[in-house]
Amino acid sequence: MSVATHSPSLRRVTILGAYGTGTNWAKRTLRESGVAIYEKAGVDRSTGELKRHFFKHYVVEADTISILRPPTDVFFVCLVKSPLFWISSLHRMLAANLVPGAMRTHRSLSLSELIRAPGRMVSARRELGDKTGIETATVPELWNLYALGYTRHLPRERTLVLPYEQAVRNPRPAFEDILGRVGVAGSSLVVHSKRRMGTGHGLHDAQRYYGNDANRLEPFSDSDIAFVDQRTDATLLTELGYRLDGSI
Repeated sequence: MSVATHSPSLRRVTILGAYGTGTNWAKRTLRESGVAIYEKAGVDRSTGELKRHFFKHYVVEADTISILRPPTDVFFVCLVKSPLFWISSLHRMLAANLVPGAMRTHRSLSLSELIRAPGRMVSARRELGDKTGIETATVPELWNLYALGYTRHLPRERTLVLPYEQAVRNPRPAFEDILGRVGVAGSSLVVHSKRRMGTGHGLHDAQRYYGNDANRLEPFSDSDIAFVDQRTDATLLTELGYRLDGSI
């Protein structure tokens, strides 16, 4: 779902997304295509002030932008996945010990147990020394918080919410759109294909896997699917470009 218009003042991109939504693939594709990526903390040499780290996996809350103060030339690209595809990816990442922080306590859970476990993520308020975290009753409700943050708490004129399934199936138009918004020629696009992706393979394997919406259902029982559907915000789902059943 695109909610931005082209602006010649945009020069950098920051990638946002929950664990398992393809943020590393998107970042590498854009970087290899000549796009400047904004993400790291550092010290402003002229003032000595610490520049806060815009951690890509933060849930974007109502106060996140005011806390992190990203530059006004930054274009936000938010990666999302259909809830069932995302939970499957998260489960694989937890099993491989690739998810740090509070969610690591879910490493030993089965897929069915994971969807019923609390969703946990650190808050941008940690940049202010506040150790308060974010917790939802279940993991699908954490998906809702991510979607809510991207659609409600970022500047709409410089935000693009990109379904991973859409980007991986047909990456060229998705990324050429982003390049155009930050003044990089579409002919510079280099779609990154070497990294092992969420399915454990490269881009072509991911295209086959995510190219079939039915694959999102395969690991789950009917009761698991119903549980996720009942806890997924249908309004947010459609705003992000998905059908009510989570297909695209």
